[in-house]
Amino acid sequence: MRARNLIKYLIGTITVVVLFWLIVSGKTAYQLIQRAAPAYDERPFPSSLSKAEKIKILTKDSLSISAVILEVNTNNPFVIIAHGNGGDYTSNYLLMDSLQSYGINSLALSLRCHGSSDGEINDFGYSASKDIISAVNYLNQNFNYPKIFIAGRSLGSAAAIFAANELNSNVKGYFLESPYLDINTAAYNRLKLNMSEPFVTIAYYGLFITSRFFIPYVDEIAPIKFVDQFPEEVKVIYLAGDEDKRAPLKDVLKLNGKTSVESEVVIFKGAGHQSLFHFDKNLYTFTLYNFINEKNNLK
Repeated sequence: MRARNLIKYLIGTITVVVLFWLIVSGKTAYQLIQRAAPAYDERPFPSSLSKAEKIKILTKDSLSISAVILEVNTNNPFVIIAHGNGGDYTSNYLLMDSLQSYGINSLALSLRCHGSSDGEINDFGYSASKDIISAVNYLNQNFNYPKIFIAGRSLGSAAAIFAANELNSNVKGYFLESPYLDINTAAYNRLKLNMSEPFVTIAYYGLFITSRFFIPYVDEIAPIKFVDQFPEEVKVIYLAGDEDKRAPLKDVLKLNGKTSVESEVVIFKGAGHQSLFHFDKNLYTFTLYNFINEKNNLK
């Protein structure tokens, strides 16, 4: 009798622990995909971007996306700039200023769930691919045969990868900073920064199981599954910090190895998961300028 009661007690205890684990994991998974903050007005343009204009772009799933456009020379290409998680178009004011010094036009986005843009579910760039596509459509509708490049960072890079197949030849090249391999690997890498084993594995599998209740397509949130779908006429440049713990260099090299078109990796020595433009402005702008000039003779 005592042994039977002990077994019942152990089963009950294990059940309570598992339920608690799933509830905590589910709550965490739910919070991670929610918009981090209510919509807010992005800070005004600096005086160096006096010719910039704030615009709204409507996506095919009827969201209003905020953006800022800076037209410098209509004979030169446009660069669509997509920020990382937690940013907005103001994250790229300095990059826009740098581009205009080379006579390059730019359009910086506040991706869905960021800044003053619409959106409630942040699925780490998967749905934000529609924002990229809509920005390309906006330029095609408002300018005569614009040559378009996309520069993305982290989440923005993933969004560009997810959009590439549908964009086809509308985009001439992709300049992709610190893209993650897939959402599961990204989650595991982030957990490793905040805890040690065996808690990393316990937390990871909790998120792995419960996230499927909120995002059934979670396994499709994987840039590695899409980098073989670039149109054959484009080129891709990946940027990576060799000290990045969230999107490690080895993962970016793996993406590069799977990429279906001409591609290369530019390594920023000593950089972590941070803005590589701010880490080494000269290397970033030199690489981007030469990339654009290679595909389109700048005027």
